[in-house]
This record gives sequence, structure tokens and C-alpha cells, in this order.
Amino acid sequence: MFKNRNFRLMFLGSFFSALGDSVYFLTLAWLIVDLFNSGTLMGTIMLIVGTVRFLCGMLGGGVVDQVGPRRVMILSNLLRACVMVVMFVALMFGDMEIWYLMTLAVLFGLIDSLYWPASSAMQQRVLQSAGELGRANSMTFTVMRLLTIFGPVLAGYLLLVASYSNIMLVVAVLFIISASLTLQMRFEDDVQKPAGDRVPVKGVLHKFVANIREGYGFLFTQRVLLTMVLTIFFANIGANGVMVLFAFLVKELGWGGDGLGILQASVAAGSIICGLALSIRPFRNPSIYIPVIGFFGQGAMLFVIAFTDGLIGVSASLFVQGMFTALIGVMIPTIIQTMVPKHMMGQVGGIMMTISMASTPFSQFIFGTLTDKYGPHQMFLIAGILEVITAIVAIIYLKKSRVPYALQVGSKGVAQ
Repeated sequence: MFKNRNFRLMFLGSFFSALGDSVYFLTLAWLIVDLFNSGTLMGTIMLIVGTVRFLCGMLGGGVVDQVGPRRVMILSNLLRACVMVVMFVALMFGDMEIWYLMTLAVLFGLIDSLYWPASSAMQQRVLQSAGELGRANSMTFTVMRLLTIFGPVLAGYLLLVASYSNIMLVVAVLFIISASLTLQMRFEDDVQKPAGDRVPVKGVLHKFVANIREGYGFLFTQRVLLTMVLTIFFANIGANGVMVLFAFLVKELGWGGDGLGILQASVAAGSIICGLALSIRPFRNPSIYIPVIGFFGQGAMLFVIAFTDGLIGVSASLFVQGMFTALIGVMIPTIIQTMVPKHMMGQVGGIMMTISMASTPFSQFIFGTLTDKYGPHQMFLIAGILEVITAIVAIIYLKKSRVPYALQVGSKGVAQ
């Protein structure tokens, strides 16, 4: 697939953009701790970014469909680079005020919320078959998992040898590199709607509103997509809620900081190995049953962890959980890219991504609060049960609705 020039440039551009994100957020965390030593400020900044991403994600996909994914990706990278330059100036020539951080958090969340729906929409246009999309999503998922390891390592090294202001310039350069790679793609942004699907509207605002209505209308008439997004929403309450429990589990069992690193590496290793395998031999046909089975497997491993006290046993369970996570992370975007028409991919993809992740901040707050009362083992048990039940209900519904295992592509090129 790397013989495809557009895909090669898009893949490398996404890599540098994601690397910039990784370095930025870790550096920002250290900056807040170093200058303000405030957990409340840290949580507030993350909440601002998450809230802005959520609000923009529900509507911002329409911008992607109207402007074009390539233009949105280039503009997003350049604007994020500008935000980094503003932070460089603020750190270099004056004190970093709290209101600076909050304002920049709003801008960064707004701009960043448009990039990933645009990236998914452009991948759908660059590649054609479900096999290519599956392989591409596997490769992208694997690289993103690798960046969860190497991104913080790079950021940690930069924190040792450079100032906060200079690191912001490095991040700006990474975003500019991503924009320049995307700019080199030979790619037509505009995708014409099928003649029967065009909405006769006048004016930019009316066209934007019509596109949003069309995207929501499509989502709520597609049983497979609606089932998938609701399953993700409820399963993520358990899957993402436990992310705040690892440090508490390590402390309770007395393993130390190295134990926490082993647990995080175990999840990443399982995801990377499975992602590599799927990039070599992807599924021939996308199927909603695969991510549902993945959620069941995730929940089962969390259930096992609830009754395991040994480092090896917990690490092995997390390794397997990481493999199930890869199944989910690869198949879901492949299903979306297969089912959604190109002219509304940004809007529908953005809506689904936003709704499915909306439960994450809520669940992490609840799990973190309840851990003080019930302990991490009990919370792992609750999370596992929640995921397993969600997956079982989804499978029963799909079976009763007679949804086939493999998606069938209709005459308009849209999977049913």
C-alpha cells in the first residue's frame, strides 16, 4: 500500500501530527505541575479540551464534508502550529498566566477536533476496497500505539535538554511537517453527492445545516451503525473507566513505579502485536460482530484481573486485553469507512466518534471517585461485568435483527 503515493504521504503526515500531540500534552502536564503544582488546574485544562472536542465533534464533521478533508487537515496542522508559537512567545517573554492556558486549551481542542474526522474521511477516499481500509486502519492503529510509548520518551528527553518554550517550537515544527506532507498529496477534496441525494439549498450556512441534518438522518437510519455507537458508548464506561485504576492497583499490591510501567507496556504490546498481524492479514469483510466480540474479551480480561494479585497474571491479562482492543480499534473505523458515503463521511464519522467517547470523562470521574471507597479490584470487577453484559446484549440484538456477519455492499456502494 505504500506504493500509493497519497496513502504514503497521508500516513506520514498523520504520524507527525500524532507525535506533535503526544509531545505537547506530556509537556503541558509537566509545565502545569512545575509552574502551578495544581491538580485542579490540570483537570480543568483536560476538561476544557475534552468538552470543546465533544461539542465541535457533533457539528464539526460538516466542515470536513463542505471544505474537504485535505484542506481541513492542512489548516488544522497550521493552526495548531500557530498555537504552539503563541505559547512559545508567552513562555519566552512573560509569565504563563492561567487564562492563557485555558484560552489556548479551547483553541487547541477546537482545531484538534477537526483533524481526525478529516483524516478518516481522506483515508476512505485514498483507498478503495474494504481489505485496503482494514490494512490501513491496522497500520495506523499500530503506529498510534507505538507513539504512546515513544512519544512520552521523546517528550521526556526534550524536557531534560530544552526549555518549555523551545519544546513548543519543536511541536510547531512537527505540525508544519505534517501539513507540508499533506499538501503534497494529489487529491481532489470535493466529492459530488449522488444526483438523487443532493439537497437544493442556498447559502453557506444553509448548506452546512443541511449537511448536518443529512448526516444525523443517515446515522439514525442505519441499524448497524446505531448499534455500534451505542455499544461503544456503554462498553467504554468500563473500558476507559479502568484507565484511572492502574496506579491505585499498583499501590495496593506494592509493586512500585516499575510495576505501573510493566502494566502499561503489557497493554501496548498486546495491541501492537495484534495490530501488526491485522496489517499483514486483515479481515476480508468488515463485520460488526468483531468489535462486539472484542468488547466481550476486554470485559472478560478485566474480570480476571479483579481476582488476580500477581504481577505476571495481571500483565498477561492486560496483554490479551490489548489484543482485543486492537480488534476493536481496527474494525470500527473500517466499518464506518465501508458503510458511510464519501460525501458525508466527515459528519457521520465525527458524530460517531464524539458519541462513543462521550462516556469517557464521566466514567473516569466515577471510577476514580468510587475507587476510594471500594478499591481497585472491585472496580475492575464492575468494569468487566459492564463490558461483558453490554457485548452480550449487542450480540443478542444483532442476532434477533438478523444482521449478517459480513457487511453487504449495496448498489450505491454503501454497506447494509
